[in-house]
Amino acid sequence: MAREARIVIPHHESPAAGRPQRVSVRSARTEFIPDVTALWDHRHVAAAFVWRDVKVRFSHTVLGILWFVLQPFLMMVVITIGLRFAFPADVQGLPYPVFVASGLILWQYFASAFLTGASTFERFQGIISKVYIPRVILPFATIAAPLADLLAASLLLIPLMVYYRMMPSWRIVFLPVALLGLLVLLVGLASFVSVVCTTYKDVRHALPFAVQLLFFASPIIVPQTILPEKARILFAMNPLAGYVNTFRWLLFDAAEPVGWANIGFFASASLGVFVLGLLYFQRHQGDLVDII
Repeated sequence: MAREARIVIPHHESPAAGRPQRVSVRSARTEFIPDVTALWDHRHVAAAFVWRDVKVRFSHTVLGILWFVLQPFLMMVVITIGLRFAFPADVQGLPYPVFVASGLILWQYFASAFLTGASTFERFQGIISKVYIPRVILPFATIAAPLADLLAASLLLIPLMVYYRMMPSWRIVFLPVALLGLLVLLVGLASFVSVVCTTYKDVRHALPFAVQLLFFASPIIVPQTILPEKARILFAMNPLAGYVNTFRWLLFDAAEPVGWANIGFFASASLGVFVLGLLYFQRHQGDLVDII
């Protein structure tokens, strides 16, 4: 069955105004809701984008994946030395270097994936202006590629666990579920921010600053348990903080447990951001071809 389409001409660019017309042809059904069938049919395209980015990350480098281990390691060393008098040897049941390293690894992935996803239209403008692909697959591809960085950086935890004689928790089997929730959150954020950055060019200059603020609003170097009660409630509204604490709880048997109420909150927040971000992306992505 042929799909119904409609032609949208913005009123401020009507022929009566004497300006060039911008015509956008959209499917009535998929104007707001992504076409799942088209996404599945083009899954190989998304896989090719991911594989291309992964190869670029590790090709023509002397140290290869060790670069992604050295970054959180050096930051961990600097932070541990600088704050060794501010915190006790153990924080939330973990040695402070392990506490910092586990937070930095997850943070490194979040920051890289979010900032890369925000520039989705810029990175793929040469493709989407020439070849038809469901553009909604692009945020998924940009978020999935930095997973290679996360896996490489996670190797840092192995020598730390050996040095401190720590055993991984049996809960580690649920780590992919938590990672999937983080991916859902990032896809929603990247879908929304990529449209905003393309429409308003100056937003991209504020994003690194906003990401840096989020670093200090997450329990990466400072545990939330030492904060006052009011500040703790405010910081708990940050979904990334919930994922950082959950990853520690899933990885280490000695880590403090995460309440089910907290898990339900940031899981629901991630799903809400995902749905709203994709709907916003799908609604506006057709109007951005001329802008880029």
